[in-house]
Formats: sequence, C-alpha cells, structure tokens
Amino acid sequence: MKNSSLRALAAWSCGLLLTAACGAGPAPAAKETLVPVPPPPGPARSLPPATLIGVADTPKGTIVVDAEGRALYVYAEDPRSTARKRATPKCTGACAATWPPALAPGGMPVALPGITPASLGVVVREDGGKQITLDGHPLYRYSGDTAPRQTNGDGTDPAWRLATPPTR
Repeated sequence: MKNSSLRALAAWSCGLLLTAACGAGPAPAAKETLVPVPPPPGPARSLPPATLIGVADTPKGTIVVDAEGRALYVYAEDPRSTARKRATPKCTGACAATWPPALAPGGMPVALPGITPASLGVVVREDGGKQITLDGHPLYRYSGDTAPRQTNGDGTDPAWRLATPPTR
C-alpha cells in the first residue's frame, strides 16, 4: 500500500472514531421525573412501648412486678373492676404521690411468664390514665421502693399489700 493510501485510511478511521465519540453513540437516557412524597399529616407517631407485667421471687415470696422488677401493690379501698362494671381507683392526689398508679400508656399490658394473660386489664382513672389491673384490682408502685424487688411498702398501712400472682 502506498503512503497516501495509508494516510487516507487513517483519516477515514479518525473521522469514524470522532463521529462515534461526538454523538453517534447510544441514545441519551430519558429524563427522570422525581415526584416528592409529602409526609403523613400530623406529628410523627410511634407505637408506645408495651407495659410488661411478670413475677419475681423475694424474701416475702413470689410477687407481681413491672418490667423493671419493681414491686406492685393493691389497695384494699379500691373497688374491684369486672367485665360488667369498671370501677374507678380511689387512690388519687396525695395518695397517688406516695402510691403511684401502674399505668399502661400503650393500652393493654403484656403478661410475662408467671402471669395469666386473662388476669390483666386496665381501668381508666379520673385523670384519663390507663391503670393496670390484676384480676380487677388496680395496681400501684410504692414511692419508697427505689430498686428492683424492694418491698418497702409492705406493712406500711394495712390497706396496702403486695400483689401476688393469681392462682388458677
């Protein structure tokens, strides 16, 4: 091949490469349209944590405790709630400062081993709080119990006693 033929072939090859590089390649992708998704109306909501109720062994025997292992108590002055009658707990105000109600902000409490699920319920307090019940008896904590399995409230008043698991 002559020199001039090689140059012509080289020029033709370069032209072919430039054409491919400058737009004869694949078609451009279609332009993507993004549609914003609005957040759901109102404040973000999450499910409240479940309130767990179980049992613990103490020097006073097997007692009912919350998820933190704190003792729960019943008040003799409270009427018992039944399926037909939802009684309102009597311990309010100053009484509730010493004996805070065991509340279930998420609704129904969850039974841990040692507690019969059917024995748990809730009753609505005058302030709207949902207080946990065990066999219809509202449950409370004692402000003097500061650690798991403490039972300092037992015996402070004859109307208060430790909650014990139902026997069935």
